[in-house]
Amino acid sequence: MLGGLSPASASDGVPSSGRGPEPGIAFGPDVVVVPPTPSVPGTTQGEPRLMVGPRGQIFLAAQFQPVNCATGDPEPGTAYSCVWTSTDEGNHWHVIGGEPGRQAGDDVDLARPAGSNALILSGMADEEGTGTGTAETTVSRTTDGGRHWTEAHDANHTAVNDRPFLLDAGNHDLLLTFAAVPGNIEAVRSTDDGASFGAPILVTPVPPQLVLSVNGGPVYDRARHQLVVPYASSSNPGCTSAPNACFNQIGLARSSDDGHTWTQERIATLPANEGLNSEFDVAADAKGREYAVLAIATGTSPFAPPTGQTEVWFTTSAGPGKPWSRLARLPGGSGMLPWVVAAGDGNVGIAWYASASSNGETASVPWVVEAAVSHDGGRKWSVGGVSDHVVYGGSGYTHQPVVWDLLGLAFDSHGMLNVAWGDVGDNATGPAGIEFSRQIR
Repeated sequence: MLGGLSPASASDGVPSSGRGPEPGIAFGPDVVVVPPTPSVPGTTQGEPRLMVGPRGQIFLAAQFQPVNCATGDPEPGTAYSCVWTSTDEGNHWHVIGGEPGRQAGDDVDLARPAGSNALILSGMADEEGTGTGTAETTVSRTTDGGRHWTEAHDANHTAVNDRPFLLDAGNHDLLLTFAAVPGNIEAVRSTDDGASFGAPILVTPVPPQLVLSVNGGPVYDRARHQLVVPYASSSNPGCTSAPNACFNQIGLARSSDDGHTWTQERIATLPANEGLNSEFDVAADAKGREYAVLAIATGTSPFAPPTGQTEVWFTTSAGPGKPWSRLARLPGGSGMLPWVVAAGDGNVGIAWYASASSNGETASVPWVVEAAVSHDGGRKWSVGGVSDHVVYGGSGYTHQPVVWDLLGLAFDSHGMLNVAWGDVGDNATGPAGIEFSRQIR
């Protein structure tokens, strides 16, 4: 797919499965943060969100956790939004609360405004664990390390929404973005560390097809002084679902006035038979370089499952006004659900689910978690396996109800990559656990 790319633009040596002898980055032991426990029928916990504080404390949240948010004890048949923390580089974890009503939480996210004691948790209220998100987005907040939590119901003033993301936008501002009906992306702002949010603001126009856009996590590009929201839509009016690989219009929304007004730009238009099979992600380093990663699958129509491969692709913009580079594939077998973070002067980290099989989109194959790190803006990469075992045994097309669409990724103050993922072992269904590993070299 997307043939004709320069070989020099793609990374080399990405291992095809698990840890191996290849030189590059290495990760410590896999640590179980939330063990697998029987869940609400039809759901399994996943989509961990990861954040590292300035003093090295790590915070993690995930959706549909079958545990008690006060004690961390397993509660089979529940699906709560709990927050976990580690103070020893991820070796040991303990729960510090979460959504105080202990309702099922869907599509959670975390933010901690710089210079504030507040820790913010967002999630679609989903009292029956259906994954519909039809009962508003709730924002929960603690200012005392998790001993007490308060919550704001319907923080985005929208009854039907999808994939809310939180962002620390600086100066005690928070941005909450989400896909709204009839398919555009909207945002609400907070100027008081998440205690309250304003009215919805239009981020993108309504797409041609009246379905929810594929929106990724927002990022604040401090060098460009811009808020950036990745999103995708389709040129085919019959496109209804990301797993069908028909979202082929890849773009960004930008705001230079703290999220009050937005403009849109196109990164790429994929061929008609190719599209995303999940959200795509964007990151920005301190010099204003921006990086995007995409999982692209080959399909035949917007009404049928994809028939080809799923692969991870990468592109970058070198600075304000600089064009986006041609898409370059991270080689190997199959890849899906990539996430990217950036920091400093050209430090970039990517992690994704990978399989040695070339037909991972349509066949049930073993998957592991892999990562790549660059210290020169993506020109050269060090690569290595993150997980020390198979974490999913299914197809890319059927991944969503099992490992969902996200993994957690963050650099710490030592420049090491921290990764969290949903883990079902060599299975195609749940229950899932949440596991973590930290880069050690």
